[in-house]
Amino acid sequence: MKRLLFTLTIALCAQIAFAQIAKPVVLPQKLVLENPEIIKFKRLKPEGEAWFYENANYQGKKFILKRGLYTLKNLGIDANDFFSSAIIPQNLNVLVFEDDDCLGDNYSLQSDIVYELPSPSTFNANFERVLIKSGKTTLNQELSGYKNINDKISSILIWSEQDEVVFYFDCNYSGTKLSVKPANTRFTTSSSSAYNYASGVWGYNNLHNQSLADQISSFQLKGMVESVTIYSSAAYNVKDGGKLKTIRTDVPCLTDLSYTTENSLFVGNSNWNDRISSFRIHLKLGPVIIEN
Repeated sequence: MKRLLFTLTIALCAQIAFAQIAKPVVLPQKLVLENPEIIKFKRLKPEGEAWFYENANYQGKKFILKRGLYTLKNLGIDANDFFSSAIIPQNLNVLVFEDDDCLGDNYSLQSDIVYELPSPSTFNANFERVLIKSGKTTLNQELSGYKNINDKISSILIWSEQDEVVFYFDCNYSGTKLSVKPANTRFTTSSSSAYNYASGVWGYNNLHNQSLADQISSFQLKGMVESVTIYSSAAYNVKDGGKLKTIRTDVPCLTDLSYTTENSLFVGNSNWNDRISSFRIHLKLGPVIIEN
C-alpha cells in the first residue's frame, strides 16, 4: 500500500511539473504603436537633422532642416506660420521664432529621445501644447512650461557644438581663448554665449562688461558660422568715428584690415588688434529638403 501511494505521489508531481514547463509564456504587449515617421527616423538616424511637419503627429508636408539659419528666404513664404510638429534629435539645439529674421517671441525646444528606448519619448508631436526648455518675449520676459506655438513659427535657428567662433587674445590663434556659441538669450553675462535678436546673429554688444574689450587678436570660424562683424565701439556703434568690419574667414592677426564707417567704406586700412569692443556672429543659411 505504501509503495502504491508513493508511486501515485511521484506521478502526480511529474504531471504538475510538466504542466508548469509546458505552460506558454505570455509576453507583455506593446501598448503604443510607433508613428511611421518616428520609425523612419530611428532607422535612418539622420546626421544633424531636425524634421518639421505641416500637421500634428508628424503628418503632412515635411521639411528636413540641417544646422543653420532658416528665415522665409530659404524656407519659402508658404512656410510662414506653417509648422505643427517636429522630431529633434538630442545632438541639436533648436530655437524657433514667431517672426521672420529671428525676431518676435522665441522658444527653445526640447530634444526628443528617439534612439535610446524601444518606445520613444517625444516632446514635439503637437505644437498646440509643447513643453519648451526656455524662451523669451520681445519684452525680454522669460518663458517656460507648456506653450502653444502651433502655426506660429516663421524662422528657426539650429546649431550643434560644432558651430562656434573661437577668439584668441594673441595672434596666430594663441593665448587666452573664448569660444562663443549661439544661445537663446538676448544678452547674457556668460563668457560663452549671447544672442541679440537681430537677423539671426549672436554676439556681445559690450565687451567691457566681459573684461574682453580691446584684447582680441585673432579668431577662427567653425561649423555653420558664415561671418563675424567686428566693431571698434560698444553696442555695434558706427557713429562718432566708430568702425566696423565683416570677416568671412579665419584671421590669424587683426592688424592691417579695411573698415567701414557710418557713411562709407574707408579706403585705407586699420589696425584692429586689441581694438574690438563688440561683435556679431552670423550663421549660414541652412539647406532645406521638402517631402510631400
